[in-house]
Amino acid sequence: MRVARRSVLVVAAVMSVALVASMFLAGCDRAPTTPEVIAAADTAAARLQITYPQEGALFPPEIVAPTFLWEDKTAGADRWNVVVRDDSGAEVLREVVDAPRWRPSAERWKQIKERSAERDAEVIVAGANHASPGSVLSSGRVRIRTSRDPVGDSLFYREVPLPFLTAVQDPSKIRWRYGTIDQESGPPIVLQNLPVCGNCHSFADNGSVLGLDVDYGNDKGAYGIMPVANHMVMDDEKIITWADYKREDGELTFGLLSRVSPTGRYVISTVKDRSVFVAIPDLMISQLFFPIKGILVVYDRETKTYAALPGADDPQYVQTNAVWSPDGKEIVFARAKAHR
Repeated sequence: MRVARRSVLVVAAVMSVALVASMFLAGCDRAPTTPEVIAAADTAAARLQITYPQEGALFPPEIVAPTFLWEDKTAGADRWNVVVRDDSGAEVLREVVDAPRWRPSAERWKQIKERSAERDAEVIVAGANHASPGSVLSSGRVRIRTSRDPVGDSLFYREVPLPFLTAVQDPSKIRWRYGTIDQESGPPIVLQNLPVCGNCHSFADNGSVLGLDVDYGNDKGAYGIMPVANHMVMDDEKIITWADYKREDGELTFGLLSRVSPTGRYVISTVKDRSVFVAIPDLMISQLFFPIKGILVVYDRETKTYAALPGADDPQYVQTNAVWSPDGKEIVFARAKAHR
C-alpha cells in the first residue's frame, strides 16, 4: 500500500509539472494581451523609439495613412504588436507586424482619425520574438491627434534623392510634385529632368507667381519668375539674375533664400553673399549650409529694378532668411556679424 501511495504521488507530481509546463508553453506561444502590452509600455525599462510620427503630431483630416516607423535594438526583437487606444483608454485596433514599420489600411486609418478628432490617441508598439511571442521585450508609445481643419489646397514641393550630394552630382534626379494630400499614389510629378540645379522656391500668397532658384547659363545668381498657370514655360524672358545688382562691384552673387512677396510684385534675396556648404554622407543630415556674408536686395517686377533694403544692407553683417508679413509692408530677417 505504501508503494502504491508513493506511485500515486509521483504520478500526480509528474502530471502537475506537465500541466504547469504546458501552461507555460501555451503562455509563451500566445501573443501578449493588450493589458500586458500597456503594462510593458508603462515600465521605465521599456526600450523602443518610435521615430515617426513624433510625440504630439497633429494630422489633417484628409491626409492618407502614414507609415509608423520605429527603432528597436533589443536583442531578439523581430515581431511587434501595435495597439491604438483613444483618450478614454478604449482599444481602437490592434495588429502584429514582422518589420519595424506599420501602415494602417485606409479603413483602419479612418477609424483612428475618427477616434482622435481634436483629442489624443495613443499608439503603443511592443517588441517580441517570434519563437516566444508572449514575452514583451521592448515597447514605446506616442500620442497623436487629428485636426478638424482641412488643408483644403494643394502642395508644391521638391523631391530630392538623399544624401544631398547625389542630387548635386546629378540635378536631373530632382523632381517637383504638386497635388493634394489625400492621394494614395502621391502628388503627380509636374517638373523633372531639369538640366540645371533648381533649388529654393516660393509662391506669392495669392498663388499668382512662382519664384525658383536656377543656375542658368553658368550664372549662379539666375532666378526664374513665372506667372502661375496650368502650363508654365521658363525661358529667357522669365529669368533675372541677382548679379545685376551693382554688377560693377565685381562681387560674386548667388542670390540665397529668395522669397516672393504676397502680391507677387517683389522678390527679396540675400546678394553679395558667401556661404558654407558641406556635403555629409548621412541620410538624416546630408548637408550643412548657412550664409556668412550678404545683404538683402529687393527686385521690383514692374520697374525691373533692384534696390537694397534699408537697414539690411550693412556689409559688416550677414542679412538673410527674409520673410514678408502677410500685408507685404514689413520684412523679418536674420542678422549676424559677417564672417571673414
